[in-house]
Amino acid sequence: MAQLSENSWYVWYLREVEAGHLKLPEFDTNAGGEVQIHYGEVYCRVDECGKRKKRFSSTNNLRSHVRSHDGVILGKDDKGGRVSQGEVDSAGAWYKSLFGGKKPKQPCDTSDDLEITGSASISAASSAAGSPAKKQKTNYVPGVFKLPLNKAGKPHITNMRNVVPHLGGSVPCKNCDDKKSCCRDIQKCANFVLFDCGDLHPVAAGGAAEEVDGNADVV
Repeated sequence: MAQLSENSWYVWYLREVEAGHLKLPEFDTNAGGEVQIHYGEVYCRVDECGKRKKRFSSTNNLRSHVRSHDGVILGKDDKGGRVSQGEVDSAGAWYKSLFGGKKPKQPCDTSDDLEITGSASISAASSAAGSPAKKQKTNYVPGVFKLPLNKAGKPHITNMRNVVPHLGGSVPCKNCDDKKSCCRDIQKCANFVLFDCGDLHPVAAGGAAEEVDGNADVV
């Protein structure tokens, strides 16, 4: 699944199903009633399956599990192995469709009065204690580094953009048109997946999107 490893929608799929934020649709079937599994899938989508949140270690292991369900038939061509670029592209489009066109769960803001959440800066704590600040190395680990937040608990765009290069990303990312629009919309921007976003996540397709307020952007 290396061809999908850099697809932000696929990474969100892996995270959000396991976290219980994303409910997957049941498997599609062809004209013969055979279940169709997309390239890279690792979660069961059989109705009422008790393992729908279990992440299987590979798509082949998922296939073995799906075959164990009574009345479920896999297509003869669905045997795993090498796949065409067309199949990879089709799978990528399907993962993106799971989060189709909805606004982020929370609005973003760019107030510059907060230090980066998850950074190693301890200047505020040191000042409060009356001792000089000590330098501490920041560990930039993709998917682990905490999303920078402002005092209102919303994503801090400016700090986020500053951290992105350290996590292997770029501003703008491959999904955003330019730097000004990057790191704003979790439904589009590929950089959010570089962070531990806590309760912030893309809204699933068909989900109710919350209103985004009109906070001014200070870049």
